[in-house]
Amino acid sequence: MWVYWGMLITEQIQVTSNMGDERRGAGVITIQKFLKQEMLMNAAKKLGLFWMLAFFSIFIPFLHFFLVPCFLIVGVITARKSFNSAARVLQGETACPYCQKEIKIGSSLLNWPLTEICQNCVNTIRINKTTLV
Repeated sequence: MWVYWGMLITEQIQVTSNMGDERRGAGVITIQKFLKQEMLMNAAKKLGLFWMLAFFSIFIPFLHFFLVPCFLIVGVITARKSFNSAARVLQGETACPYCQKEIKIGSSLLNWPLTEICQNCVNTIRINKTTLV
């Protein structure tokens, strides 16, 4: 199901949570899909932020030898990761496959598989798209 709100494109996806064994939990997440120009703008903002930090770190004695190259490299890496991510998780929930409690899925870039920690049993849960077999 697609919902268009101006430039905002959202979709609900059925997901399955697991812990690497047969136990499974069902859930749903809401994602925001990005248009190409939004992906480019997000990448440019992140690159600009880190390169601005690199510029201002020039004026910090001794630390600038370490900070400037780090900010330049981190800027390129985060911009590339942001550009390659075509969607973002807005919200979601799934059942923990171990204790069956509800797990809230927070906002993050959409990179499969998602991982969340169950606050009840403190297990790491992997979340994948539900595939029809």
